[in-house]
Amino acid sequence: MLSRRNSTSVAAVVFDVDGTLYRQSTLLRAMLFRLVRAYALHPGEAAATFRILWSYRGALEQLRNEASPGEPFGTHDSTGQTGVMLGERQLALAARGSGYPVAAVRRTVEQWMEREPLDLMLAARRPGAVECLQALRGAGVRIGALSDYPATAKLTAMGLSALFDVVVCAQDRDVGSLKPNPAGLQIVLTRLDVPAGQAVYVGDRPEIDARAAGAAGMRCYIIDRAGAHGSGWTGVRDYRELGRLLANDAD
Repeated sequence: MLSRRNSTSVAAVVFDVDGTLYRQSTLLRAMLFRLVRAYALHPGEAAATFRILWSYRGALEQLRNEASPGEPFGTHDSTGQTGVMLGERQLALAARGSGYPVAAVRRTVEQWMEREPLDLMLAARRPGAVECLQALRGAGVRIGALSDYPATAKLTAMGLSALFDVVVCAQDRDVGSLKPNPAGLQIVLTRLDVPAGQAVYVGDRPEIDARAAGAAGMRCYIIDRAGAHGSGWTGVRDYRELGRLLANDAD
């Protein structure tokens, strides 16, 4: 357990959400079953939905790969006026890739990525996550979340929202940047009022989360990677192991 007396070296822990606080494989299986059941008598609609969702996820990776290091997305349109936001660019790319109008892409994403998964997320929550977060709060450690997708409703659905001090999404107007760009983490740290050297980021993808943490000057733990390590990151088996390592960091 973390103690208040020894917690000064770790003043904040920031968590990724998708794949980190819940098991994506568990959620995806449940969502696939729900999608197939919903469109069992309408295979054409099922195919369209799958195509749109696939294109939307692909659009995020395309935007991630196109970004210049340290440069936020979507702050200006071609005329130099502010207003073209990251989320709108992702929708436009997904519409182009899927062949469906932006309005159809938006409706599909809102239904199948934002609303439908919520009642399934509690069952997919990683074991030990609540206890780890509670121990951090009990030690006076500030807790934040940074995700490439909107996260507030997901945290609420998992029963975790009350444990977070700050929640930030890449699509927020003052972020507009996908990881591994460190802008989102820097905003989280500013809102938590904690220096990067006293903060830790917890994610599930070293090529993205660990790079973002390193660029922000933070240490990083990668969940579900027991025994693995890389430049600036250490793999952990689960939240029990993470809690032990954070306790050591606090000594």
